[in-house]
Amino acid sequence: MSELVRGTSGEALDYFGNRYVIFADAAATEGRYGLMLLSLRAGREPPPHTHAREDEACWILSGRWTFSVGDETFDASPNQFVQLPRGIQHRITVDRDGASALVLIAPGGFEEAFRTLGRPFGGDGMPPLPDGPPDIKAILRVMTEHGVTISPPGA
Repeated sequence: MSELVRGTSGEALDYFGNRYVIFADAAATEGRYGLMLLSLRAGREPPPHTHAREDEACWILSGRWTFSVGDETFDASPNQFVQLPRGIQHRITVDRDGASALVLIAPGGFEEAFRTLGRPFGGDGMPPLPDGPPDIKAILRVMTEHGVTISPPGA
């Protein structure tokens, strides 16, 4: 590996009122993977989307998650593992109390989308909710640059 990372607390980002912490990125793993902690609020989850380049793997830490992957919908709770293969549309929702998961994205590089769209967050807990709606055009542009297709509402 290009770099040994020891004892990092990660790079915390405010991503539209959710907290994303990047522990390892493509630069530190020679592009092999990115490793992040996602803490999501109910109602602030990503829209349905499809990755052309990456597979995702989630280790659920807290909360109740509902995954829609292709034509299948199922729930996951703490200490469960979920795989989200590239090329298959998926959507994630979490229960009203929010939820967190450790997420491995392979190959690495997609974490740069969160750096571009998010902002550094130095506080503990969850960042404040944004004052207004997200910049949809910027999200679509950045996601497209990273090989992710956002599905239209209702898809």
